[in-house]
Amino acid sequence: MSTRHVTVVIVTSCRAQRVTPSLDSIEWARCAYTSVVLADSGSSDGTREYLKTVPWVVAVDGSPDMWWAGATNAGCIRAGADQ
Repeated sequence: MSTRHVTVVIVTSCRAQRVTPSLDSIEWARCAYTSVVLADSGSSDGTREYLKTVPWVVAVDGSPDMWWAGATNAGCIRAGADQ
């Protein structure tokens, strides 16, 4: 039986209060074959600083002009780089 790798891509912008419980849930459920990429589109509320404290999350820093679609694309590109 082969093992499949799953990458979770999360997109955020100034949502530190929501990212923390989301990552807590993912950490509880994740396994050795799961990775997490969080694409941040220019947060200024402490999200980026918080992500530096979570070593198992790959953070992709973006800018506010990326909007949701641009941040999603950046996260998916980064997730694909691990394959």
